[in-house]
Formats: sequence, C-alpha cells, structure tokens
Amino acid sequence: TYPGGKESEGTAQTIINQQPPHDTYTEPFAGHAAIARWKRPALNTILIDRDPVCTLWLSLHTQGNLQLLTEDSLEWLPKQHFSARTLIYCDPPYTLRSRARNRTLYDHEMTLEDHERLLQILTSLPCMVQISAYADPLYSSYLRNWRHMTFQSTTRGGLATEHLWMSYPEPKALHTYTHLGADYRERERIKRKVNRWTSRLAALPQLERLALYSAIEETINSPEAAAQPLPSSDL
Repeated sequence: TYPGGKESEGTAQTIINQQPPHDTYTEPFAGHAAIARWKRPALNTILIDRDPVCTLWLSLHTQGNLQLLTEDSLEWLPKQHFSARTLIYCDPPYTLRSRARNRTLYDHEMTLEDHERLLQILTSLPCMVQISAYADPLYSSYLRNWRHMTFQSTTRGGLATEHLWMSYPEPKALHTYTHLGADYRERERIKRKVNRWTSRLAALPQLERLALYSAIEETINSPEAAAQPLPSSDL
C-alpha cells in the first residue's frame, strides 16, 4: 500500500460516493491513485505526481483513456482551463503538524507555504473540487465555506479521522453507484438488490418497461412526485 493511500476498507468508497457526474477527472497528487482506480472512469482522466516512481507504478497498474504526468501540480494547476464538468480530487501530502508522528513519509513533502498556495489555487477554480486532509487550521480557514464531512480511516498507525471538503453542494446524482453502502455487507446487499430489480425489469414486456422508466424519471425530476407514497408494484 502507498503511504497515505485510500485503499483501506470504506475510505475510497466514502470519497467516491460524494462525486457528482463529471466528464474529466484529475488527481494532482495521485500517488497510487486508489480513487481513480476504483471509480468508474471519466471520459478523460489525468493523474499527476511529482514522483516519477509513482507515475511509473501507475503506468503498470492503470489502463484506459488517461494521461499520466510527472509534474509539480502547484505549477501545473494554474496553467489549466477547467470546465464546470471537471472534478478534481486533491489528496496532497498532509501537513506535518497534523500527522500523529509528525514525520516525513514522501520524497516530495510540502511546506505550510506550499499548502497555502495550493489552497489559494483550488479555491479559485471554476470546477468541482474535493480535498482530503487531516484536521488543520489552515484548511479549516480557507475551506470554511465549503461542504465538509469527516469519517474514520484505517492507517498504518491505526484509526484516523479523515476530513473531506467539497466545493459543491451534496450531489443529487453520483458518477457511479457501485460503491454505495457503509460497509462490505451493505454494499453487497445493495448490489444484490440492483441485480434483482434489473433482472425483473429486463423480463417485462418492452412497453411496460418503458412505462416504468418514464415514471421513475418523472419521480426523480419532480420533488412533489417523489414526496408521494409509492403505489404497490408487481416488482
């Protein structure tokens, strides 16, 4: 596992379950890019890391329509033109003062000045942004108007409280639904339900199936309809 990576049970899923639909996906501090590898691919994916060892590892463990760049993201980000359909997931090396052991882990660490510069860049972008970090007053100050949540993650040093900040409101739709659920058992339950209902829908006559699709779409798009009790169903 990569130091600070998001491979532990429930961590990647929690982050992915907060990602709205997007066309371009970017990780400026990719590491081993657990989120990018677990999520449904976007039309375009850009993974960036300053460490050539990381980009080499990614070249061997990723595939599909993506770009791998060995760049300093503090220099790369300000030069880009991001659209509203871009999602950036930013998982920089956490501030040294926020780490339990206050020790270095990476060949390319960041100073507090680097973190402040990163926050200045990210808060000025027109696209959707997610940022992971431990509790730190610098992040709390810059991101005080962003949506914020915490969750527990298992690290090499034990349980840690992860903070996730988002520049956008709670999503009404997700980019992918395959990681829904608080734990493995719940994710498997949801997966079985989806498979069961999908099979039943596929078995219906075409016009009945289209009628149900239309009713579901109307319910999703109409808050008033969604508030009404659901009728009994042959499903």
